[in-house]
Amino acid sequence: MPSKEQIAAGHRPVRNTRIRTLIPTPQELAALEPDVTVHATAAGVEYVRTPDACFDKLADFPYQPKYVDIDGLRMAYIDEGPRDAQTLLLMHGQPVWGYLYRRMIPILLAAGHRVVVPDMMGMGRSDKPIDQRYHDYYTHVGNFETFLKKLELKDISLLCQDWGSVIALLVVAEQPALFSRVLLTNGVMVGFVLNPFSIPEPVELDRAAPDIMQGLFIPHLADPFPVMFQAWINYTLTAGDSWDPGQFLALNCTAGGRPLSPQEEQAYRAPFPSLIYKAGPRTLPSMVCGIGPRNLAGWSKLMTFTGPFLHVRGSRDTQFGTIELQELHTSLIPGAQGQPHGMLDAGHFIQDNKGEELAEIFNRFIAS
Repeated sequence: MPSKEQIAAGHRPVRNTRIRTLIPTPQELAALEPDVTVHATAAGVEYVRTPDACFDKLADFPYQPKYVDIDGLRMAYIDEGPRDAQTLLLMHGQPVWGYLYRRMIPILLAAGHRVVVPDMMGMGRSDKPIDQRYHDYYTHVGNFETFLKKLELKDISLLCQDWGSVIALLVVAEQPALFSRVLLTNGVMVGFVLNPFSIPEPVELDRAAPDIMQGLFIPHLADPFPVMFQAWINYTLTAGDSWDPGQFLALNCTAGGRPLSPQEEQAYRAPFPSLIYKAGPRTLPSMVCGIGPRNLAGWSKLMTFTGPFLHVRGSRDTQFGTIELQELHTSLIPGAQGQPHGMLDAGHFIQDNKGEELAEIFNRFIAS
């Protein structure tokens, strides 16, 4: 916040919507890891590719990845089940990847569905641009649109969560003909009249940052949501190796009622063997800062979506599992009227806490 003297002098704080200055630069960061091969697209986007060996012996995830090219970057996805069956598209959030759905996929396949699970660029087995400035919200929306087009997906039953919902619901709003129905879990269609979030300038790596428990949860968990989420943006952008997606998932899943096994915790670390691979999970929260008027228009369009729309929330998620957020979506979206919206005794990552129950809910929703 500006000081009283700055306000008196007419100073107005500048809200940064995009990352401007990175310290160290991506090239300087790469120089610290000379054994990691950095590739580049024809357009000059530098990226790394997680070695396949990092994904050996994943717990309960035997599926082989497929890949689609998006602007010279390789996006990974799994595609299981009959091609002529109902297409189920499962979108993950941050800092997870398609592994999030491992407890649901067998049940959905047993019901005869085709199951498609992409990894966002920078996450999972997808390529990972090393420059945090790549991770703009509308870039990820465009990647999702391209993915749908290249796979020629239609009549989609969408399940989305966290950042997967923030990205996918805008496309549902703008291209509703592609989607037959939507199941939203602990997510939101974001639209701001006045965006309250900002990116710090400069974004400077703090190698001495504490782990997420000491650096974020203990000092900020009881704060109002805008204060907590701004702290989350600042922490993930600047923390170095102390930002551990495996630890984050372990803490969340324990709070949600089902602790992860050591093998599951390690699977969430697998995509990010060192710091240079982490630009995605370090940056995705800050993408909220760049969400603009297109999303307000998107909300207006989503309020005309008549396909079946179901909302299931995790009762232990105090940020995105609230009754107020559920009622916001179910009261404004026509397709939500008369649906059996519900709640599970779970945290933010319902798929980890109650994956089998959520899969059965999804199967019943499709059958109805």
